[in-house]
Amino acid sequence: MMFRRYTIVELFEAVLILALTIHGPAVQALAVSNSSNVGPVLFGVVGMAEKKKCTRCGKSRPIKLFGANKARADGKSGWCKICRKEYYEANKEYAQEYARDYARNNPNYKKVRAKYRASDKGKKMIGAYRDKLYNTPEGIEKIRLWKRRTSLKRLYGITLEEYATMYEAQKGACRICGEIYDRLDVDHDHRTKKIRGLLCRKCNVMLGHVYEDIGILENAIGYLRKHKAVSKRGNK
Repeated sequence: MMFRRYTIVELFEAVLILALTIHGPAVQALAVSNSSNVGPVLFGVVGMAEKKKCTRCGKSRPIKLFGANKARADGKSGWCKICRKEYYEANKEYAQEYARDYARNNPNYKKVRAKYRASDKGKKMIGAYRDKLYNTPEGIEKIRLWKRRTSLKRLYGITLEEYATMYEAQKGACRICGEIYDRLDVDHDHRTKKIRGLLCRKCNVMLGHVYEDIGILENAIGYLRKHKAVSKRGNK
């Protein structure tokens, strides 16, 4: 049987982890006072052994599971990150609206945010978030929905849910040709900005090409009737 040879650092870390269960504070002092390259590694291990009681769930968790909070005496948040995530998921709309209100009512918010994003920690976090978005199916779908939401709100002043309600009311059928599509364009009056309905891409483009002029459309109908044109759909 072959045995692996361990380095002094690996053996020292193994002994430390065993000692943490018995003499946590004493070993922490040893890690802090250690001036070698092993010191920072050991201090990180000790950091995971430090405990703090969450004020929400009441459980004692590693200190690294608590975010920073300068307003508290220990510099750490009262809630653990697990509880914060659960609360956010259960109250997502309220949390997002609160964040937007805070940004609007605090003039220095943009400066603080820009400073954080320019820091090494901010760049690392943003980079990891972007990697997760652009390299996973869930992230790509999230981007697609975000673009769709912002586009509908910016161009037509409606939400994605309102669009879905309109689509269901029309049963996915274009208002002009009656064909059913997985996705329809929002048709609106360019003068009043009032939404008229959902059209397929071909019908929506057709109205644009004739400048929404009823006279041109009537002339087109008369022209087709004169030449007894037959629709490709089989309707005369």
